Amino acid sequence: MTEAEEKALRESAYNDEREPEVTPPPEAEPEPKQETVEDDPWAGVPPALREQIQSISDRVGAIDNLDYRLKQTERRLGSVQNEFYAAQKAAKEQPDGPTPEQLEKASKSQKKWDEMKEEFPDIADA
Repeated sequence: MTEAEEKALRESAYNDEREPEVTPPPEAEPEPKQETVEDDPWAGVPPALREQIQSISDRVGAIDNLDYRLKQTERRLGSVQNEFYAAQKAAKEQPDGPTPEQLEKASKSQKKWDEMKEEFPDIADA
């Protein structure tokens, strides 16, 4: 024990006065929670009007959905157009071939068939 502690102990022994006991205040009972009444936005609105407003809200939601579907359709249409333009370009680059009428006439005669083979070798070998 240090000197300061011994001195404090001696002084407290000579001091008859006791410190008053401090009692904590009695716990106050919690106040009953008041139910918070949220303001009802529909208070005082007739049911028929509520239904009309709900119907309008549903339609607005459907319009938002239509915007997404329109964009989706535009993307698909763009893809189809790209394929169409690619097919047109390929058709222009491809050499001309015999018409169905020429094929029919050539198939009836061996001489004409041989002439068609010479004129369109790619088609005749296929």
